[in-house]
Amino acid sequence: MLSLRASNLGRSLSALALSALLAPHAVAGGAAWIVDASAGPGFHFIDIQTAIDVAQPNDRVFVRAGTYSGFVLNKPLIVRGTTGTRVINQVIIQNIPAATRCTLSRLEFFELEVTGCAGGIVLEALKTRPFYADIGAPVRVQNSSDVRMHRCDFGSASLQAACPDSGLNGTNVDSAALEIVSSMLRGQDAETGFDYSCIGAGSGGVGLSATFSTVSIAHSDLRGGFGGYATLGAGGIGGTAALFSTSRARLTASTFVGGNGGWGETCLCGQAFGDGANGHGVRATSQSLVRHSGSTASGGNAGNCCPPGSSFAQSSNSQIMLASPARPTLALVNSSAAGAVTLRVTGPANTTARVWLGRTMVTPTPNTDVVGLLTNRARLQNLGAVPAAGQVDAFFTLPSSVDTGELVIAQADVLTSTGELLYSNSVCFTRP
Repeated sequence: MLSLRASNLGRSLSALALSALLAPHAVAGGAAWIVDASAGPGFHFIDIQTAIDVAQPNDRVFVRAGTYSGFVLNKPLIVRGTTGTRVINQVIIQNIPAATRCTLSRLEFFELEVTGCAGGIVLEALKTRPFYADIGAPVRVQNSSDVRMHRCDFGSASLQAACPDSGLNGTNVDSAALEIVSSMLRGQDAETGFDYSCIGAGSGGVGLSATFSTVSIAHSDLRGGFGGYATLGAGGIGGTAALFSTSRARLTASTFVGGNGGWGETCLCGQAFGDGANGHGVRATSQSLVRHSGSTASGGNAGNCCPPGSSFAQSSNSQIMLASPARPTLALVNSSAAGAVTLRVTGPANTTARVWLGRTMVTPTPNTDVVGLLTNRARLQNLGAVPAAGQVDAFFTLPSSVDTGELVIAQADVLTSTGELLYSNSVCFTRP
């Protein structure tokens, strides 16, 4: 069957022979390929790129623990690692067509770029690893219609940039729609040690920098990197936790902490030889609109000669405002291999809540901070009134037709007493 399918796509003779020899496991959601750098029992490939090249749309590529080369993912697949799956060099997801989706799950990598994707992209349980002491682990999302992060950890928490370099940003977003859920994004610290050979110091990296984009953040922690110390010259500026330029954003149930500014040669804040300014929690510039609810923000506060950074800072042509009523959120509490799923809706007391599971990504409306329907309603559960505590749980059991590694998308909404329907963030996860 694989040889016939490959022939229809005009594959080379060598690829046909490879497909015939390496028959995938047949599963309901498409073929399942096994990648194992150690060539263990039942493996099909020893590197990820070869598996991607052979796989057909909607197949799953399971990657066992090991170290692998970078790869380009340019077709709608699920590529799913496990504890100890590490990728060196760059990972690129590109040109995923509209009306399809692509999932990258459960691996560590040095660098990730998502670019030119009209289809849906899910980044689940991913973690960046720095190259070495001077280089952070950048994540870039650009020119893509629907990218969703869930339980990701992006940025460099422990390693510093080389003096006098600035720290790299945790994630850069340009001309894209991005949802961040239950994740941590951190800007890299500039050098914070005293180095007499270094004149001046770099700024801390930004946790999230968004330009010309639509961003939704829920249940996440964003932090700016620390500015560098300078024994000679000026200290570095602390990084902003979340920076929005010509963008629309909705922030719910999240924390934003600006980075501390670095000490300079003298106690003169912002001057030629003075301390670096502390970073902001959230900053909006260039006609951006940011609405927030249930979130906390604080600026950096190095305890030096500079005042604390602002919790929320906006330019004269931008606006940061409190959303009223508070927007609901959704979080994944548990998902087991047996199919048991627990989801938690948080929302205003006495609103009426419901939650559902779907399999289809619905692309968000661009250039708006309003969150609408993000997935289809395959299974819906009415939860009744949200109690005074503001939280209510939903319990589902996934059907056996949802195989290991297949994508599930959950969302909730609440109906207020005035008849206003408010949608939560989505939660994208693969079955364990």
